[in-house]
Amino acid sequence: MTQKIDLAAVKKQALALHQQGHLIQAEQGYKSILVHHPQELTVLHLLGILYQQQAKFGLALTQIGQVLASKPNALDVLLLAGIISGQLEHHTEALSYFDQAIVQQPNDIASHYNRAIACHKLQLYQQALISLEVVIQQQANHADALNLRGTVLAAIKSYQQALSSYQQAIAVKTDYPVALYHCAIVLEQLKRPQEAISYYQQAIALKPNYSKAISNLASLYMGLQQYSQSVETYTQLLAVEPDYPYAAGKLFYAQAYCCDWRNYQQSVDTLVAAVRQQHKVITPFDFLNVTSTVDDEKICAETYVKDRYPVALKPLWQGERYQHKKIKVAYISADFYNHATSILMIEMFEQHDTSRFEFVAIAFNSKDDDMTKRIKTAFDTYIDVSEKSDFEIAELIRSMEIDIAVDLKGHTTDARLGIFAHRPAPIQVNYLGQASTLGAPYIDYILVDKHLVPPESQQDYTEKVVYLPDTYLVCDSKRPISSQTFTRTVLGLPETGFVFCCFNNSYKISPFMFNIWMRLLQQVPDSVLWLIEGHPAACQNLRNEALKRGVSPERLVFAPKVASSVHLARHRHADLFLDTLPVNAHTTTSDALWAGLPVLTCMGQTFASRVAGSLLSAVGLPELITHALEDYEAMALTLATSPVLLASIKYKLQQQRDSSALFDITRARLGFESAYEVMWQRYQQGLYPIHFTV
Repeated sequence: MTQKIDLAAVKKQALALHQQGHLIQAEQGYKSILVHHPQELTVLHLLGILYQQQAKFGLALTQIGQVLASKPNALDVLLLAGIISGQLEHHTEALSYFDQAIVQQPNDIASHYNRAIACHKLQLYQQALISLEVVIQQQANHADALNLRGTVLAAIKSYQQALSSYQQAIAVKTDYPVALYHCAIVLEQLKRPQEAISYYQQAIALKPNYSKAISNLASLYMGLQQYSQSVETYTQLLAVEPDYPYAAGKLFYAQAYCCDWRNYQQSVDTLVAAVRQQHKVITPFDFLNVTSTVDDEKICAETYVKDRYPVALKPLWQGERYQHKKIKVAYISADFYNHATSILMIEMFEQHDTSRFEFVAIAFNSKDDDMTKRIKTAFDTYIDVSEKSDFEIAELIRSMEIDIAVDLKGHTTDARLGIFAHRPAPIQVNYLGQASTLGAPYIDYILVDKHLVPPESQQDYTEKVVYLPDTYLVCDSKRPISSQTFTRTVLGLPETGFVFCCFNNSYKISPFMFNIWMRLLQQVPDSVLWLIEGHPAACQNLRNEALKRGVSPERLVFAPKVASSVHLARHRHADLFLDTLPVNAHTTTSDALWAGLPVLTCMGQTFASRVAGSLLSAVGLPELITHALEDYEAMALTLATSPVLLASIKYKLQQQRDSSALFDITRARLGFESAYEVMWQRYQQGLYPIHFTV
């Protein structure tokens, strides 16, 4: 027979233990009471609160549910049930509890505030605003409500109103790092980056371990090309949270932009080892600049996609076979303006066969310039979706019954792979943006060429590999080259001497390539290395690195950024373009060859390290492709000291440039359209994607 207990005494003791934070002992006390008094509502309620404090939300809701069965109109119990449901991510149920609480007391501040949280989670933004107004009308200094109102307004892109609400919250509660952080986010959306920096800094000053704020600040510095500050801030972030997702890779990338090679090889080794263990240390785009293998790139991409862009639970396209008179192809990008992507592709866009295809441009960047106008004219339909969410864009693609959706962004800046995760189109294609696999199971094909992806590397791509003829890169054959003339002196070059150049972004310059370049300068008297003027820290670091290698810093010449046509014109004063590893010159190889400047490359194993070789093959200069750094260095020295040989190569380039496959847009267009037709035919026949050659 169970021994009776002194209910009041045990309850008092358990409650005291609970209040003192001795949760295990308090739980034992509550349970001992319930053995004898299973319907003791106060104890059930307290046990529910205790389980909530232990993050045992399922058990907590069970206890509170028993209380509600007896007291269905108890305001505090309904409120607690709603809060716990929210903690379980059961936001619809939470909303129901809060609505019931409001029936009991229509103006209850806590019920309306928590209802607003649930509505925000459910994207019922107008309903959230209604409840928040009830709260703020009664308690104008409710800082959390003002902050949440800002977040809801930001979600509906009312950024100026959101900013005002956040600032009201800060006026009420000056030491409010979350509201300061939110202010910074909307200021970024309002294109007010310097103010955003100030707010991030204030938030971090109040909360030094505020990792999200530190990460955003570091990313903002990167976007503003303030790479030194980005390096400092990512370093700060890793000190606060060593495993912060992708921060180690971002630090490496920021350092690469500064040509800050401290601990370079150690960082490479650490990142590669972490990627192989499927750790979230570096994004797929940043990883391209890490010397690694194709299979490592696949692991990196798959890890990233599973984390950031997982497959949607319900695909929008459900297997329907559209019956259109023309194949509908959508190019999807943020770069339909004067950007490398559009510069390369514009002529093909203009030449596409609209008798067999209908082409749609879906732009999620609202930039508009002369190139944008040219693109709008080239497409049958141009849609600016910059204000839409990924899901809304995916719904649009599905509603338009797009047959083939081509992602031009991959994992690059402003990419929105989440659109494709919803599977809006029956055929989804990776092209140009990401020089590797995307690692996404919902991307069916990747457009490449035989130089980039040898057959033995197909297994390292989650997509099926489609081989275009000649080269994967399309190049505008109408690009103007300025007639402006320069003297070498005006360009900062010596009047005589061999000019090596590399007009790649500074992040592509690796220390092992720089070693080769410095040895070349030492072996070729009076030669100089002509580089693009990047971040001041990069220029200074490169000068310092040259000095360390026994080369006068004055032999490095930095070219300021100028208009594209002018930049192409000044190529004529360079003698040889030296390519980089592990990421080749891509658009810059095309630029150099179009301007008549030979490019020397060394092909690696990865896609990004084989692009220049692809372009050189297509332009008919395979002799400028090497496969080992020793051969690359030897060939560079030979060309620099053999003027007749170099002149013959330049003449060859001049003679065959316009007739080469590289600048034959019609041939390239036909290759793309043939690929699209094969993809479409297989889809119409109900066949799975396969590797194929056009």
